[in-house]
Amino acid sequence: MSDLHPILLVEHISDVVVVTLKPDDFFDQQTISTAKRELLELAKTEQPTQVIVSFQNVRRFSSAFIGALVSLREHLRFHHPEAELKLSSLQPAHREVFRLVDPHQALFKLYETVADAFRAFQAPAVWKEE
Repeated sequence: MSDLHPILLVEHISDVVVVTLKPDDFFDQQTISTAKRELLELAKTEQPTQVIVSFQNVRRFSSAFIGALVSLREHLRFHHPEAELKLSSLQPAHREVFRLVDPHQALFKLYETVADAFRAFQAPAVWKEE
């Protein structure tokens, strides 16, 4: 049996799609290209509105990989404006990179664990008038 996603481990928890990145290195262009293709294929075939990408195995990644995640987010939001993409399990240095790229977490919400990200999907939206 062939592996449909050699770069991604895809799990479904309720209505949330949890994507765990398998390789520890997203620096070379071939790995990034394969990951982007698999992520977009997943988005097209499953059309999820709630996605968590877990970095638990990732040791390093390049800015080109951040671009692949931006492409995924854009695809999700184009087809489902309410779609959300959350990132979890990043090493402290990786969290800092995302904070520099996206200081207000407008593109990506960051969470310590997959469970934290999952709970954030389950929490009802709180309207706060200012």
